[in-house]
Amino acid sequence: LSDPELVNIAFPNVLSYDEWYEENENQAISLAFQQSEIAEALRGGGDWSASAAPGEDELQSVWIVEFSSGDQIVATARVDLSSQQVTEISVA
Repeated sequence: LSDPELVNIAFPNVLSYDEWYEENENQAISLAFQQSEIAEALRGGGDWSASAAPGEDELQSVWIVEFSSGDQIVATARVDLSSQQVTEISVA
């Protein structure tokens, strides 16, 4: 072999960015929904949806979760995934 060519580098145990994002988003939403104040605010309110995104921390371990009904934000939570704790809750 006088001219070898690298064809592929694979990391089988590493999540893709999309998989990582979805997994963390689901975990943050689940932890936030377990808080009684948030669950109570969503009960009986009809259809609702939730979304989460990483906050501004460097490690992206803190996620901001929003629960909405239509165009109205019903509740928000700050979730620290590294400690598995909800650190802040706001209910409209």
